Amino acid sequence: MAFIHRPPATGHWPLTTKAKVFGLLSATYRAAYHFLMPLEFARLLLGLTIAACHRRIADFILERERSLVLVFRQRGLPLPAAMSTETAHNLYFGVGIFVVLVELLRIYQIAR
Repeated sequence: MAFIHRPPATGHWPLTTKAKVFGLLSATYRAAYHFLMPLEFARLLLGLTIAACHRRIADFILERERSLVLVFRQRGLPLPAAMSTETAHNLYFGVGIFVVLVELLRIYQIAR
């Protein structure tokens, strides 16, 4: 579709052009639905995976964070201590559940 930079001689845009500009109003919305839905389910599974594996993820990140804090302290940069293990577990579980809730909301909005 060629892009028109100014309205036609009538002074207003034809309705069909507006419908093509706004994809949700045109018939291509069904194609967008079939294209977006697998991506939304993949993001939902990512959130579930983060929530399910939050302990392993938190332990991995904390190990790296603690080693970085030690390196910076050896170089003379005072950094605060890394967060506790329990706090990291809760944080990553919360991130996973947040991703799941956002994706459920997006799936609901797309399916309506």
